[in-house]
Amino acid sequence: MAEDSDEASAWNELLAEIGVYMEVLFILNSRRDKEVWQYIVGVAAHLEYLAAAVLWVAAQRPGPFEDYEDHLTLGNAIQKIEAQKLLPTASTTTMRAINRLRNSVAHRGAVSGVTVAGTSLRGLYMGGHVFTDLTALRQLVADANASITVMGEWLQKQGAL
Repeated sequence: MAEDSDEASAWNELLAEIGVYMEVLFILNSRRDKEVWQYIVGVAAHLEYLAAAVLWVAAQRPGPFEDYEDHLTLGNAIQKIEAQKLLPTASTTTMRAINRLRNSVAHRGAVSGVTVAGTSLRGLYMGGHVFTDLTALRQLVADANASITVMGEWLQKQGAL
């Protein structure tokens, strides 16, 4: 029992250190900033996974999925999905916008000022700054959910789910 307590304590200490790092490096000044940033990165990863699954199924499942997905970024997957006309244009347009947003908050230069509106083009989705504009954040969530649903339904129709 003491080992469980020690391990839990060790986890808590390390997570606190990670939290400070995230707040200082990315200037995530609030829980809201941190969660919006994590959502952007997480939802883009989810879309990338589903896009790879769509392409894998469309290619008649060549080899193990684990090998197939490692070779596709979201941007590359979107291009292939568009070329094969596998999903509606609205979905790929949304995925592309989310990919741009993710890139704007997760790549070089994105470690300062991301959460502050008007400092750069980072953090923008469909013309709104998702860290400061609730309407833009709501649109991001709604659009991401719609694209996830479309890909899930496509995979179900193909018998993949």
